Amino acid sequence: MIRVKINVLYIFIRESKSIYVDEPYDFDLITNIVEGLREKLIPGTPEDYVKVYTKCWDFEPDKRPTMKQLVDELKRIKTKIEDSITVDDPVGNYGSSPNSNNTIDSSINNSFPLIYVGKCYEDGYGINEDKTAAFEYYEKAANKNFTVGQSKIGYFYYNGIGVVKDLKNAVDWYEKASNLGNIIAKYYLGNLYLNGIGVKRDRHKAFELFAESAEGNYSNGITILGYCYKNGKGTSINKKKAFELYVKASELNNKVAQYNLALMYEYGDGVKKDKIRANELYKESAKQGYPKDVMFVFLEVSKI
Repeated sequence: MIRVKINVLYIFIRESKSIYVDEPYDFDLITNIVEGLREKLIPGTPEDYVKVYTKCWDFEPDKRPTMKQLVDELKRIKTKIEDSITVDDPVGNYGSSPNSNNTIDSSINNSFPLIYVGKCYEDGYGINEDKTAAFEYYEKAANKNFTVGQSKIGYFYYNGIGVVKDLKNAVDWYEKASNLGNIIAKYYLGNLYLNGIGVKRDRHKAFELFAESAEGNYSNGITILGYCYKNGKGTSINKKKAFELYVKASELNNKVAQYNLALMYEYGDGVKKDKIRANELYKESAKQGYPKDVMFVFLEVSKI
């Protein structure tokens, strides 16, 4: 039977980052995991979910839940949450308001199982990869006003993953998620407005969305906001601001920001020329595979 470690998915969905973001990715990390290193518990994680992903970390592989057992347990948790909400509960009724935090919290708790399973199908975690099934689970979460699901559905529609490509639906779902504050959806929607894809080109609208995404500390949002300032897209050219944003995103390990910052250092564009720093940044970006010719550029600059 296939057994899985679904806990990594919960943290990816909740935090949008690696579970070992503060750990070096080398042989020592692998050894430490084998010897008992585990991710830190995220404050606010529902107790039932803690129990689920703790089981998935059991040292004895045979004691870890199978995919079927995991899905059954997540469904049980979902049912438990739904059963705890009564129509006579004034808090529950208050939560029916679309602007209520209670609605958002309830939606999150009810939708995590759907996102879990969708992610498993999308990437083939413990089960055969099935993009169509992934789309269906994300869609269920999206219809419950869970912004992660809405953003994923927008992405699937835009790229034609598990569903026929449909730019109108992509825009609609990105807008829904953006209106509910999803910083990733704001980034993707901003790109559509910037390039006039599925919507009328509106660089000012794109800039606003990128700024909101950046405010949420989303590294891609910060990077593209820097791009807008550097190239005057939806705003006046401000290379000092562009430099500051690229630095901030680079510190978040964004490979595109590292590359763009390297270019500024190499050519002294908006900053004092520094070939050594440029080389360092090219190398950091190249290690992450961006872009394919970065290593070539790095080697060429190194000769100068």
